[in-house]
Amino acid sequence: DPTSGTVAPSVTFLTEDYGGVTAPGIDLVFGTADDVFGGAVQGTRFMITLTGVPTGISLWAPRSLPASASNLPGAGASGTATMVRVVASEPDGSGGAIGTPVRNQLDRIDAAGGTVNIIYEVVAAATNAVAPNINIIMTGAAPIATGQIRAALNLAPIGPPTVSGARPQFAGGRSDKAVANIAACASYLLFPWVVFTGDGAYDTGMAIANTSADPTGPQPGGINTPPQSGDVTLYFWRKDGGTNPAPQTIAKALPAGQTTTFVASSLKDPFLGYVIAVCGFPFGHGFGFITNPSPGSSGQFAEGFLALSLLNPRAPSVGVPPVFIEANGF
Repeated sequence: DPTSGTVAPSVTFLTEDYGGVTAPGIDLVFGTADDVFGGAVQGTRFMITLTGVPTGISLWAPRSLPASASNLPGAGASGTATMVRVVASEPDGSGGAIGTPVRNQLDRIDAAGGTVNIIYEVVAAATNAVAPNINIIMTGAAPIATGQIRAALNLAPIGPPTVSGARPQFAGGRSDKAVANIAACASYLLFPWVVFTGDGAYDTGMAIANTSADPTGPQPGGINTPPQSGDVTLYFWRKDGGTNPAPQTIAKALPAGQTTTFVASSLKDPFLGYVIAVCGFPFGHGFGFITNPSPGSSGQFAEGFLALSLLNPRAPSVGVPPVFIEANGF
């Protein structure tokens, strides 16, 4: 039926383990209670289309999937593959060749223009509902662009017309969902009041630590973020809306476990306002210290404060608009 080929997948984001290879991935489940393919016959094809794949991201898909709903490709009680990935198919999902089923085998699939089509074919009649989880693993190599990955699932081939008009074809209308956001791994720190009067009365010092190094270190399974280095750049906003100082990069590739410092007097010109530090690593934390090194009649004083941590605005949850969230001391 060419009018009934669109399938809406249930999509989740997860970390999955395939034969000792652990990485973040996309879990496509198209055997939910409301959307199960009962009695799928040999030759039935499903096409997953991923769009918006950022540069530097590689995708890995299972070579074959079992009849059961196991998360592991080729696993299950019998280990018999029911669905096998099709290679070198046409863009509409027709043609190509069925690969050789291999238990726990992941194949790398490179995106073309940010788009990937992954096609599976049923290789043996299934008397029960076909309900596999297709866990697509993502890996990356710097430099990696940022962006949102979306997924759509259809029966294939899609038409009309297909490359061969004589082949069965299905409606090309598809539902798609956001399944992952690839965002900059960064920390954003707000210093809400930074003062340098230029007359020796007030100055502000700032310290920013790269705490991506900790006593536990990276854990098996990717529980902890491994130590990372990155630049630290300060952005300035004057309280009266005047011309802001140029951004200052105060550290290049600051290693994990180290701290960089800055004093507002190094700007030379007086400044009163707030500062946001952008750190190219996770778990950046900051401390500010206001002092009057040349006190007048009011006497000498000093005041310290923690920088506010801002939620990475380039890493929104799937389906949620980017927002800033403040957390004192986090």
